[in-house]
Amino acid sequence: MSIELPDSATGAGRQDADLAQRQQQLAAAMQQLQAAQETPGPEAAGAPPMTAAQRDAIQASRTNDNLHAYMEKNNWYRQINGSAGESDLPHAMYQGSSENSASSIASALEEGVEANVWTRAIVLVISAQDWGLDPA
Repeated sequence: MSIELPDSATGAGRQDADLAQRQQQLAAAMQQLQAAQETPGPEAAGAPPMTAAQRDAIQASRTNDNLHAYMEKNNWYRQINGSAGESDLPHAMYQGSSENSASSIASALEEGVEANVWTRAIVLVISAQDWGLDPA
């Protein structure tokens, strides 16, 4: 004995199968996309994937950019001007001017950096009346 289904029933079954197949394809594509986002791709064809150290260096660079922007917004700069011209200070070293004490400047900068850039910061403020620079 065989049972024949009306055309509308077989059409709905085919649509369900097509939908299930499409959902499987989308799930596979989503897994591939997520895997690609977790591992940065090579910069050139045939280049090996980035190492953890390279990814960390890129992230550190972004964090440093955030620090530099925060400090500049608060009138602390990475360049100094002297009789020999302008020079760039080393990473995370800034110069500025304030009437406040070194201790109050350090406290304010530490709180600001920890609230806006890093979860923990160590701030050293050195006060000087006069300084000299002999460029290399």
